[in-house]
Order: sequence, then C-alpha cells, then structure tokens
Amino acid sequence: TRCYRDWSSDVCSSDLPAAQRAEKCQAVLNGYLHDGENYTVSVKDNPEGKMVMLGTHLAFIVTPNDVDALAGETIQEATERAVGRLQMVITETQEARSLSQLLRSLAYAGIATLIYAVLVIAVRRLRRWEAGRVAILAGRKAKALTIGGQSVLETRSVFSRLQQLIDFVCWLFIALLTYEWVSFVLLRFPYTRPWGEQLNVFLFSILTTIGTAIVDALPGMALAGTIFLLARLSANFSGRLLTRLSYTGEDRAWLSRETLPTTRRLVACAIWLFALAMAYPYLPGAQTDAFKGLSVLLGLMVSLGASSIVGQGAAGLILTYTRTIRPGEYVRI
Repeated sequence: TRCYRDWSSDVCSSDLPAAQRAEKCQAVLNGYLHDGENYTVSVKDNPEGKMVMLGTHLAFIVTPNDVDALAGETIQEATERAVGRLQMVITETQEARSLSQLLRSLAYAGIATLIYAVLVIAVRRLRRWEAGRVAILAGRKAKALTIGGQSVLETRSVFSRLQQLIDFVCWLFIALLTYEWVSFVLLRFPYTRPWGEQLNVFLFSILTTIGTAIVDALPGMALAGTIFLLARLSANFSGRLLTRLSYTGEDRAWLSRETLPTTRRLVACAIWLFALAMAYPYLPGAQTDAFKGLSVLLGLMVSLGASSIVGQGAAGLILTYTRTIRPGEYVRI
C-alpha cells in the first residue's frame, strides 16, 4: 500500500501520457480500496486541474487535456463524471465485502426466483384455460359461418391456428419474464452487475430501435396508404365510366360489351401498377439492399418463369380487341 501511495505523487503530473497516468491511477485506487476503509470522495482545485481525493489521499487529477473539447465538455463536467464513477466503484467494493449485503442480495434473488416461478406457472395455466375457451368459441363461430348450408371454415384447422398463436404469445411472455429475472438476479451482486446492466441496455436498445422504426415509418405508411386509397377510387371510377361508355350504343373499335371486362381489368391493373410504383419509396425497408435484392429476384423469376403466360396473354388480347372470334361462334382446334 505504501508503494501505491508513493506513486500517487506522479498521478498529478500532466507531463505523463494519459495511458500511463490512467495505469498509475488504477494502481493507486486498488491500493486504497484494499485497505477496507470508508473513504469519502472530494474535489480540490489545482493549477493543473481538479484533484480528486479519497479522504486525505490523492486518487487522480483531471487535467484540461482529459476534456472532450469537441463535444463542448468542460473540466467541471468531466470531473463530476469521474467522481460519480469513483463513488460507484467504492460503493460496490464495500458491498462486495459486506456479508450482510450479500445475504440481502441472496434474499432478493430468492424472492425474485419465487415470483418468477409463480408467474411462469400462472402463464402456463392461463394458456391452457384460454386454449379451451378459444376452442369452444371457434367451434361456435365456425358452425355459424355458413354459405348455402355449408360451413366455410373447418373447426379443426381454425383451432390449430389459434392454438399456435396462443402458444407463441405464451412463450414470448415467458421469454421476457426469463430475461428480466436473469437481469434482476445479476444486478443484485457487484461481480455480475455489469452483465445485468448490459442485458437491460440491450433490451432497451432493441425496444427503442423497434419503436423508433415504427414511428419513423408511420408518415411513409400514411402516404402509401393514401396513394393506394386514391388508386382504389380511381379504379372504381374508371370501371363505372367504361361501363357507361360501353352501353351508349356508339361504335368504338376498342370498347364494346364483349371487350368491357378485359378493358376494365387492364385499366385497373395499370392504375394499381402506377400506384405501386409511386408508393414503393415510402414502404418500410424499401431503401434497404435486402428489399431491392428481393425485388430484383422476384422480377427475374416472373420474367423467366412466366414468359409463355405473358405470350399467351398478349395473343388473347389481340383476339379480344380484333374481335376475330365472337360469342356464339364455334372454334375447331
């Protein structure tokens, strides 16, 4: 310990590199903390900076060279941050050597484990109760939903899908409970506290990222939804307009009662493709490389695998609009 305290006279020398001063500071702090005394942290002014004291002993000095000037930090802010970390180290060192604190932490961990077990059992029982309730409700709804006297939904299939959804929600909730239980237990002990803090930071960062992504995507989704709504209104309006034009009795080469269904589908398809092209940049993830690569892959699959279908469709359009074949005529193939 005397060796460490002899080194403390070099800690306040600003001529030493920062890495070497940090190494000497660590040696000095280890020496003081191994004494087992309850040191109080204080700050004294010095011509070279701020002296951080452990009781009557010098721990380290914060110099103007240690301040992040680009971030607008002052030497006072840097000193306060260093003092806060030093105080935390002292508190956790004392806590690690206190038998009463260790027993208290074990008691908290035991209570947390008991609560965790009770919650897991409650969730599993709730899942079984909810599964039975959903089975009865699904059976009633499936029998009630009929068309022409025939049931539209199969009870077994509906129950299977609902059961999978309930199981997913249940295991997701249990996973979150397990994550929080592990984090809480690790935070009770000084040696494992950094791991618990990292778990909490990781979870909060994920939730923050998801929440931020959702909030950032809302304006784009609203604009894309508006574009699709306008496209739907335009498709309905154009369909009604083409229907009125086809029944006016005027002779049009491209529009008649025979070509009306095909024309309505082509116009609606063109409107929706235009709307999709306009709304594409506002869809979530549209600017990512993965989304672009998937779009290119789907385009290649359609262009290579559906070339014959496109050719037959073009031939069918030619037959439709040239009116080579009319309703009531016979075709021999």
